Amino acid sequence: VFTNFQDELIGPVDALESIGRYGNLENHHERVATLIRQHADDLVIHKLRRNVPITAGELNRLNDILFAESGVATKEAFEKIMGENPLGVFVRQILGLEANAAQEAFAGFLNNGPLSANQMQFIQTIMSRFIKHGIVDRAMLFEPPFTSLHDQGIIGVFPNDAGRIYSIVEGINRNAMVA
Repeated sequence: VFTNFQDELIGPVDALESIGRYGNLENHHERVATLIRQHADDLVIHKLRRNVPITAGELNRLNDILFAESGVATKEAFEKIMGENPLGVFVRQILGLEANAAQEAFAGFLNNGPLSANQMQFIQTIMSRFIKHGIVDRAMLFEPPFTSLHDQGIIGVFPNDAGRIYSIVEGINRNAMVA
């Protein structure tokens, strides 16, 4: 049996529409997340997990590798899968931050003076969040689980040192982006 027909597209095809034809966005997101886990020994990913600043060149190389292996047709579609976050943040959200890196980031603050049990628990909660999710937004420090120790969150637990903790949190978050 032989056929001879021609199929024509009418108008431009949206990147997400083309993804939808071949699977849903969650499947592609999970595929990229799996690729990140498979490349966990890559230098850039290792740096992100260890809270070491990265360069634009390193991040672009990782971006190119993940795009090439993702099976997504266009760069625009790949970027829509990853969302609005930069690639370094995306990687951190998938793999988290290593426990030693979180402890090192807070070591100076913890060694600076005696802390109450609530203050130690608060810092432990921040570090746990970094270890599991890779990023901690400053606004989260005023929401559960951070309000379980004081209804005002970080300000209630650390009335005099909230600024220092913000600086540490922002420094860790900043290292997930290009230096």
